[in-house]
Amino acid sequence: MQITGLTNSQETMQQIINYGPYDLIYVDAAHTYDGIKNDTEFSMKCLADNGLIIWDDYNSHWSGVNNYLNYLSNNVDLMYITDNRYVIYEDNK
Repeated sequence: MQITGLTNSQETMQQIINYGPYDLIYVDAAHTYDGIKNDTEFSMKCLADNGLIIWDDYNSHWSGVNNYLNYLSNNVDLMYITDNRYVIYEDNK
């Protein structure tokens, strides 16, 4: 299932919650630091045990994505796919 919308919209957030938890979440949304932080924190809450989150646009011209994922990597194990723009998190619950 693909859900599109802004995660700062109550309607979108409720739709996401209603269909969760998710085995895979692909984040290619807000590219600001605050936007990717919000999307990530919300995604973490909706992720199923042993689920994956994939972020797009890392190591690109989107400094908000780069800076937030660099910060997050200090606290969470993230995997960067070399020569690509994807970062992956696997929940190991």
